[in-house]
Amino acid sequence: MVNKYLLYGRCIVFVVLVLFQGFLFINFLRKYHKSEGWYAIILLFLPTCVMWAWRESDLTRRLRWLLHAWLVHVVIGLVPTIAIIFGLIENKLQKGEPYGPDSLKLTMLISPLLLLVLLNNPRPELATGEYRVLMTNLSYKITIDLFDGVDLLGANLEENELSHGIPVSYETAIIASSCLGFLLSPLELFGYKVDEEGHVKGSKALAVFQIAIQVCINALFLGLRVGIYLQYGADASIFIAKNVLLILVALFKLIPFIKCCEKEHEVEV
Repeated sequence: MVNKYLLYGRCIVFVVLVLFQGFLFINFLRKYHKSEGWYAIILLFLPTCVMWAWRESDLTRRLRWLLHAWLVHVVIGLVPTIAIIFGLIENKLQKGEPYGPDSLKLTMLISPLLLLVLLNNPRPELATGEYRVLMTNLSYKITIDLFDGVDLLGANLEENELSHGIPVSYETAIIASSCLGFLLSPLELFGYKVDEEGHVKGSKALAVFQIAIQVCINALFLGLRVGIYLQYGADASIFIAKNVLLILVALFKLIPFIKCCEKEHEVEV
């Protein structure tokens, strides 16, 4: 039996992280774009707490709830706030300050922690079998994408200090691409069905579509990083290699679907 304090502690940790991230974003805006009205930003993060309060215990409906909860956090809270901050105060952040570029990156990286708390549940009926394997895979995939998007935004923040000469239009493309990656992350949770015994079913066509989205996002990030590296001299070699690896892994996952289609074609013939 799972310790009830562990379950309650998990609930509290999630809400604390959501509100903590919201208030940190508010403090960035208040410091560099002084106005008490920025406290209203916390209203963008409250819907995530509401969704968490309505958490679903029925295994067959849990994945749909996870999708909605993460969608609310990304679409209503995270992306609009990032857009506001990068639109208003990105060029004002100074390295070494308490509310500098490094602190902003750490604040954005609270979202991957939220995702891990959201997807991982210590209840015995959720800790084994196909459902657990699915949650582990989704945790890995979405977390990597989130870290990648935050790191790409970090290239804009480093421009204030290193001055590689990256034009505003290119910086805008980086911000838009990162936010697009965040917005598409809930798609990883879409299309799966779980029965009462924890068996997972998913559409092959949808799986191929998700892999295609994964390849497109990583290809977009790769293109932006290559541009930064070749045109502006910013060191991005490690992350270029990582994006190439992620694209190759995603393409490798297509092989079983291709073989399955070939077998079905042979049977029809």
